[in-house]
Order: sequence, then structure tokens, then C-alpha cells
Amino acid sequence: MLQNMFYKRPLKDVILEKGLLTEEQWDEIELKAAADGTSEIVAISKEHGANNEISIALAEYANVQYVPLRELPRVSQEVLQAIPRKMIYDAHIFPFAYGEDKSVICVAF
Repeated sequence: MLQNMFYKRPLKDVILEKGLLTEEQWDEIELKAAADGTSEIVAISKEHGANNEISIALAEYANVQYVPLRELPRVSQEVLQAIPRKMIYDAHIFPFAYGEDKSVICVAF
């Protein structure tokens, strides 16, 4: 089970309490994560990544703000090219803006 001192409660609790997955579906996620050597977050993202309710629950779990990508301003090519494409795909992130002094890249996951 994924647990971290930065998270307020286990991801399983967040997902099950919201009724987004059944206990059986959660068990499948845990098995896939273990088989792939990844976390439950990665396994859920692979299986249910397009589900906005799951994305909102993951943001709540990680204690970050959920912002739909369609609400962001247009993303420049420069920002998209600042992170190698393989890293973007492997980490399931999307660079969308630079910080004020370009020393930080803002990413969505």
C-alpha cells in the first residue's frame, strides 16, 4: 500500500470512499502495481487516466490543486521541448508553463 508522510490518508481510502473503484478493482490495481514494480498511482493512471473523477481524487490525495488542462492557456513549444519526450511519457506528466524566472517548469500529472 502506498503511504507517505505527506499524504493525509491512504489512497485506497480516498478512492473507495468516493466510490470510484470497488474493493475488487482496487485489489487488481495493487496486483498490477506490484507486477510492474510501480505505485498504485501509476497503475490507476494507466487503467483509468482519462477519468476526471479519478484525476480529482489523485490530486486530493497528493494535496495538490486539480486544474483541467482545457482551462490552461496555450502551451508554448519551448515549454514542451524543455523536458525530454521519453521522460514526459514515462512519468505521465505534461509541462505547461515556466515559472517566473524559467528556473521552474510547471507540470500536470
